[in-house]
Amino acid sequence: MRADLPHLLRPHTTSLEGSKVKKQHSRGYALAEQVAKAIKPWDAMALVLEKLEKQAVLIKARSPILLSLQNVRVADGLKRFKSARDSDEDAYFRLGNARDLDEDAFVKIVCQEYNDEIRATVSQEEYNDEIIKSDAMSVFGLMDSHASKQLSIGEWAGAMAAFFEGTQEEKAQALFDLLDEHSKGWLSNEELQQRLIAPVKAMTPPEASPLLPLLVRFCADQVMESASIIGPTR
Repeated sequence: MRADLPHLLRPHTTSLEGSKVKKQHSRGYALAEQVAKAIKPWDAMALVLEKLEKQAVLIKARSPILLSLQNVRVADGLKRFKSARDSDEDAYFRLGNARDLDEDAFVKIVCQEYNDEIRATVSQEEYNDEIIKSDAMSVFGLMDSHASKQLSIGEWAGAMAAFFEGTQEEKAQALFDLLDEHSKGWLSNEELQQRLIAPVKAMTPPEASPLLPLLVRFCADQVMESASIIGPTR
């Protein structure tokens, strides 16, 4: 993220609003502790490594989609994908949110928007509609680690940023710009939660899915609190 991250994450709430939010979060965290007692501890690093291995297997198998996305600059790729997603009226009415993504929408966008890139990456023998559709479904399954069949913008954008070409700084900046919906120059708590969904989900087993919203909120609150203590950096 940007060097002045703390400044860009400053919360814009009154003291009364902040007090209400803290009370709500406290109740949420208390509930999370109760739920967590019924779930066995898990190895977060093992889950991350497992996901990376699945991605490596797809690349090694010469996944047409992953190979083609590696040649697209991350900023251009995310903007292009989001524009296609926003214009997909069928998915909008099906999902009820222009920023969400399901498997059907992902397959449709990939086949329509990245057709030329895919053709340039694979041989004619390896390219046909069924192969690309099957590959798109595999890539979506990689992003949808909890098999929810629907991903928020933070989930699909956070996962796809890793597929596109660019340095870690460029990918972080492109993701920041995408989530900063109104180009404010900073992320609200809700937007920061979207940024954290993908990494938190990657470190959480499917059986702990009920804890995800609270885990993401907790992480966002911790970042916001740290930012308010550190203050803006120049």
